[in-house]
Order: sequence, then C-alpha cells, then structure tokens
Amino acid sequence: MILFEIYLSLTLVMTPLDESWNYLHPYPYKMKKYILLNWYKEDFHFWIDGSWILKQKNNNDSKLKAKARRQWHERQTK
Repeated sequence: MILFEIYLSLTLVMTPLDESWNYLHPYPYKMKKYILLNWYKEDFHFWIDGSWILKQKNNNDSKLKAKARRQWHERQTK
C-alpha cells in the first residue's frame, strides 16, 4: 500500500511538470503522448543547420497550441 501511495504522489507531481515542459519546449519527436498538447513533425520547419523551428501558424491548432506557438515565437525574438 505504501508503494502505491509513493507512486501516486510522484505521478501527481511529475505529470504537471512534464506537461509544462512539453508546452514550453516543443519538439517534433516526443517518445510519448501527452494529455494536453502533442507536437508533430508537421508543426515544424526543418532548417539546414539541423534545428527544428516551430511554424508561426497552423489552421488546425487548438487554442492551447496556438497560444504555445505564439509564446514560443515571442521567446525566440527576445
């Protein structure tokens, strides 16, 4: 029973942190599915230097994904 409580406690702490990291640091090749926001290869441009750049806009975005894109581009221009 104590192991279950420890597991549950860690899950309740780590899941929001992992979701937040995914929101703030988009990357096209995640190894798992997220609850709130999933990034796909189609959301990015691939540049010659090997980096992935998030596209400015996508018509199929949810409100959360559109907000994440906008914030990512604002951080890149600072």
